Amino acid sequence: TSQMMRQVIYALVLGISAAYAFFGWGIIVQIFLAVVVAIAVEATFLKIRKHPIKPAIADGSAILTAILLAISIPSIAPWWIVVVGVSFAIIFGKQLYGGLGNNPFNPAMLGYAFLLISYPLPMTTWASEFVNFSQAFDVILILIPIWWTH
Repeated sequence: TSQMMRQVIYALVLGISAAYAFFGWGIIVQIFLAVVVAIAVEATFLKIRKHPIKPAIADGSAILTAILLAISIPSIAPWWIVVVGVSFAIIFGKQLYGGLGNNPFNPAMLGYAFLLISYPLPMTTWASEFVNFSQAFDVILILIPIWWTH
């Protein structure tokens, strides 16, 4: 199973490269954030359920879910969109059904559908030009103080 997950991730590299060429660093930042959140949420949920964490993380399914969701959302979406979407995908799309192989829906696309219904404006606003690394990172850095004050 982990080998298949890796193969799918390798197959996505060309598409991710194209997304980077069209939309810039935002997609890379989204992927990184999504992967970190997916691993954290999956590990937390497994710990709560008293399941072994290492084998579940090592299978790569949470990472693949994170990447699929991150490349599906706009590259300029706020950072919290990624956090909410990946958390929803892992918890409601994967873990509540019993984990890998037991889910009736693709967790990443379930997260995407949830985001599209819940936050239609940021989910339908795409970058019109290449976004450089500092612009993409600024979206995260500028919004962190706002998030902490609320």
